[in-house]
Amino acid sequence: MQLIASHIFVYGYAIGVLAVMVGGAYMILAAGRDDWITKGRNTITWSCVGLAVIGFAESFVGFIRQETLGRLAGADFVLSVNNTLISTIFDLLNVSLFGVCLYLGMMLVISNGKDEQFSKAKNGLFYAALGAIAINLAQQIVNAFTA
Repeated sequence: MQLIASHIFVYGYAIGVLAVMVGGAYMILAAGRDDWITKGRNTITWSCVGLAVIGFAESFVGFIRQETLGRLAGADFVLSVNNTLISTIFDLLNVSLFGVCLYLGMMLVISNGKDEQFSKAKNGLFYAALGAIAINLAQQIVNAFTA
């Protein structure tokens, strides 16, 4: 069962990345056709949504798997659930941050020379990088106190 779940997630990520590449190809090959740009933008947007859903599902399955298989006999149930919940929350935050970075990267690509949109996406990526540092630093601090 674990092998099937891991393959589903790997194939889902691969299909999502492939769909982003197809959407980018539509936008690159548009040559001024607005319908192709719209089609490429929609393909990329919904691919990013799909990748985020796959990431959340993978975190949820990991939470369930860890709770059902990872607990040692005689281990404190509340402590085990607490540690798993903290780990899952940080995983979901990282997946959300990945989705934000994908969205902002898409904004950079489709800015089409508009300085305002480009600078918004660039500033957003800077703050996303700061958020990644803060989230992972907080995770290490929490792990130090709960271990």
